[in-house]
Amino acid sequence: MEKDKKKVIGHIPSGLFIVTSKDLTSHKVRGFLASWVQQASFDPPLISLCLKPERPGGSDIIDKEEPFALNVVSEDNDEFVNDFCRKGVDRTKILENMPHIDLGEWGIALKEAKSTIICKPRNVIKPGDHHIVIAEVTGGMFLNEQSHSMVHLRNDGSNY
Repeated sequence: MEKDKKKVIGHIPSGLFIVTSKDLTSHKVRGFLASWVQQASFDPPLISLCLKPERPGGSDIIDKEEPFALNVVSEDNDEFVNDFCRKGVDRTKILENMPHIDLGEWGIALKEAKSTIICKPRNVIKPGDHHIVIAEVTGGMFLNEQSHSMVHLRNDGSNY
């Protein structure tokens, strides 16, 4: 059982999301790919988002409790998901070149996404190498309602 524990953790399905936020000083849009997201409450509507503290853009959500947009990736979004997976790419440039809707302080809604969920952090829990952000859902919009959310399964529960 011990030797299989990391492998079986990878069997837990998750969605894929592009989190966008805006630097409140420079107004530049930041973004990163996230897969550890879950609804956490009905009333008020809350989500949980697990972030590595040093993730560019993620650290501001954790430390400064900056608002963000959670773009739900659809099965049709393989191309831009692959762009976000590459190491060393300038994700700000990728986002600037994608069709989007400016959401002010929350970042951007990606027009290719299934939907966008507007979130305001309320609490951060620091249990391990990832921090859990509990965020209130303050709004949302449908972009491609008929598309299907992308589901992600990992080969191993010890890495992405």
